[in-house]
Amino acid sequence: GGAGGVGGVGGGVGCGVCGCEVEAGPAVMSYVGGGCGEYIQETTYKYVGCGAGEFGMVTPKKVNYNCIFISGGVGVLLLVIILVLLLLPGTTTTTTPLTTTGLPFNCLTMDNPD
Repeated sequence: GGAGGVGGVGGGVGCGVCGCEVEAGPAVMSYVGGGCGEYIQETTYKYVGCGAGEFGMVTPKKVNYNCIFISGGVGVLLLVIILVLLLLPGTTTTTTPLTTTGLPFNCLTMDNPD
């Protein structure tokens, strides 16, 4: 069978490393899979030891949207910075030819021709 919930509460999938889930209340008894829990189902729940049962105490989670909003804002900010840098006009360099106003230096006489 699949993973179902006890009392209408099922497990949820988290947002991974980001930590987008926060605890939303006290732990409730939920199906956690064969050999994964500490309790078995009878008329009531009976503690049978760690890993020997099919049910365990699980705290319900709710999504913390602050994580998503902050990461989205940072992404948009980075995109704007990249676009501004790409659209800025580049620096233009101009060169002017070297012009001399006087006569060249005379190497034979070692003096200025002036």
